[in-house]
Amino acid sequence: MNIILGYGFDNIHFGMLQQEVIAELGKPDKKYESDYDFHLQYFHIRYDLWFSKEHSRLHWLQSSNPELKIFDTLIFEKLKEDLVSFLNSKI
Repeated sequence: MNIILGYGFDNIHFGMLQQEVIAELGKPDKKYESDYDFHLQYFHIRYDLWFSKEHSRLHWLQSSNPELKIFDTLIFEKLKEDLVSFLNSKI
């Protein structure tokens, strides 16, 4: 599972419709609705996805998956200071 800056995670990207994400990942484990957002949770891959209620498009991604990578490097293995230095060297 890779973070692609400005794009999203692997095959899930900002701007996708809810139906497109569900077609890609399957039925979510939980669905929530607020005044402004729709929120989908996928427990097995540890993804939280928020969709704008106005446009139904993905605008926020969050993950606690320990296999998550950025620039082909696992991020949850790193100390905060090391991760910041690593990201600064890549951006």
